[in-house]
Amino acid sequence: MKSDVYGELVDALYLRKGGMIALRCSELIAVLEELFSQEEAELALRLPLEPVTVSALVSGEDRTSLERKLESMADKGLVYVTEKDGEKYYQLLPLLPGILEFQFLKGEVDEHAKKVAALIKEYMRALRRYMNEQAGRPASAARVITIQEDFPQRTTIYPYSDVLQFIENSENIAVGICLCRHEEELLGNAACVKPKETCMLFGPEAKFAAERRFARIIDKEEARRILDVTEEAGLIHSAINKPGIYLNFLCNCCICHCKIMRGAKRSGMPTRVVVANYVITIDDDACNTCGLCVERCQMEALKFEGERLMRDDVKCIGCGLCMYVCPADALRLEPRSDIYGLSKHE
Repeated sequence: MKSDVYGELVDALYLRKGGMIALRCSELIAVLEELFSQEEAELALRLPLEPVTVSALVSGEDRTSLERKLESMADKGLVYVTEKDGEKYYQLLPLLPGILEFQFLKGEVDEHAKKVAALIKEYMRALRRYMNEQAGRPASAARVITIQEDFPQRTTIYPYSDVLQFIENSENIAVGICLCRHEEELLGNAACVKPKETCMLFGPEAKFAAERRFARIIDKEEARRILDVTEEAGLIHSAINKPGIYLNFLCNCCICHCKIMRGAKRSGMPTRVVVANYVITIDDDACNTCGLCVERCQMEALKFEGERLMRDDVKCIGCGLCMYVCPADALRLEPRSDIYGLSKHE
């Protein structure tokens, strides 16, 4: 039955992990029904976790027809394609980063895009209810294991210098439209004035996105210019990537629209929500108490106690945006020895 196919597709996406849980519920099934035809959903279920060739999938069917279907799914941002030794390999994308970003990277505004945005919003509500229920249940040894398996990979925060290094080391770079800000516009919500063409892809993912016209290839000079624009606009550089591989998809997030950043701030303990590899340090002698850094900090990790600037380790995500506006050069980023720092700056 149709519903069974999409339910099984949810389970297949759950196995792909990533930064968002694929939860078997009517809201996610509605998203998938809009994105996948039933034939595409059935084909997606045949794709193993590892990349696979058409030859390995062919089973009593026309190879050309099968390849055409997979290519069509790649053009829709549902399947990822790589090439090795002249042969293409296909892989079902995870929800995030993956399928959801590709629906908005082009910046299209039509009825389909608006419907997808509305359906995703409903799924996000369902997902929040689920996560709140999980967090509120009494702890038990068995339950803790299940919760840990269900929680997605966490977002890592990168300062300007790290992103600049990614740019310098990347052979291919592409840029597309921000998922969060474009989604809010599609929903008819007020858009912020921050730039939208800011999502960066690196390496093979950049090449794939450009070939499928989701994003455009840029050179390193333009990538540096875009990075400078995002830094000036106060956007937080973040990524959700598979452990052990290079950065492939970079978001430049605003606190007003990014669900992950808003959730991190609402938690009161941002470093428990995102991976913060750095923490800001304060040179008390250099600080002129102008307060620009306090206004700039989106996690409210900086505040004055009397005439002294203080940092809350649990709230500081090490983005370094406060450094950008400090006229006294009194702020520095240092690697964290403990990403769950609990002490305050003394």
